[in-house]
Amino acid sequence: MNTYNLVHAVHVDQMGPILLKPMIEIALGGRKTEGTIEKISLSKLRLDPKNVRFKHLEKEVGEAAIESHIWEEEDAKTLCQQIRVSGGLIEPPVVIRMPDDSYLVKEGNRRIVCLRRLAKEAHDGKLLKEGYKYPKSHFDEVQTIVLAADLSQKDIDSLLGTRHVSGPKEWATLNRAWHIYEMYNQDDMDFDEIRQVLGFGKGTVIRMVKAFQKTIEYGKTHPEDKQWFRKFTYFDELLKKPQLRDWIEQDSLRVNTFFDWIANGKFSDVRDIRRLPQILEDPDASKVFYSSDGDISKAKAILAQKDPAISSETFSIVKKTIGALRSIPRNEFVQTARDESRLKLLNELREEIDALLADITKLKPNPQKES
Repeated sequence: MNTYNLVHAVHVDQMGPILLKPMIEIALGGRKTEGTIEKISLSKLRLDPKNVRFKHLEKEVGEAAIESHIWEEEDAKTLCQQIRVSGGLIEPPVVIRMPDDSYLVKEGNRRIVCLRRLAKEAHDGKLLKEGYKYPKSHFDEVQTIVLAADLSQKDIDSLLGTRHVSGPKEWATLNRAWHIYEMYNQDDMDFDEIRQVLGFGKGTVIRMVKAFQKTIEYGKTHPEDKQWFRKFTYFDELLKKPQLRDWIEQDSLRVNTFFDWIANGKFSDVRDIRRLPQILEDPDASKVFYSSDGDISKAKAILAQKDPAISSETFSIVKKTIGALRSIPRNEFVQTARDESRLKLLNELREEIDALLADITKLKPNPQKES
């Protein structure tokens, strides 16, 4: 998705001379706006406390805490090394001008954190010692895209969405969902408008908004879980499964039951949700799962006694093979009757199964001999 297009223009400063500032065209949800490409002193750039990384925090974090948090991310160190080697950024950060003549970074906070580290290394002489021949001031200025001052929060969120939700630099699933949720609730965008801006299917947008709403409700119900926001994927999986959506909708109290299951550690991994429909449908597995000391592992063990495909990769393949044979398309069926190579393959399969069953039968205990 091409969000930015460079256009040839000049920026006229009404209070002074004409300034040569290349302008850039920015696509926003079916329409276009403009920004300017400007070199800005690194010292004038401020990290965004409302960045999606910090939305789960109750209080707004300060500049030093933001930088420390971002630097702790493994990707930040990898990016820093890339910039150290290349000598600069490939993509300019996106900023907005603040009343105090500073600039708030709306897109590219991690890049700015890396540049600050490298600028210090350059001034301290560390880069020179490592063999990099950059002047001390090499990282002191940054080429940025400065957004129009009158751009609304809705427009900014649309821009970030096209870059990080459905664009080339995707955020983690949680952050993408959180952003879509805010586009719907804070920017007053309906599902169709969000779909058009992001290029997502409407069903996906609806599911992500609803799943994140459930995540927030879970956090309020279980405030002891300080990592409540990371449970989004559990609710996303819940709403992906038609059986589980129906199960929730049939009884409004069941969502609280699901909250308790998460809080009490009944799931060891978000992938366990995919097995939940089978557990709820099986009386024995369901009884174990609902018990006070029950969990997904114990319930899956009950299912595995009835269906070895659950715990065995080999029998999972066997089950899939049976399914494939039962649902063979008619054209394949007709063609097989006329194709000796296909018939040979099926006969080999039958012979292998017969031989395997014969070997297994020999290993089975003989009750008469044992008595």
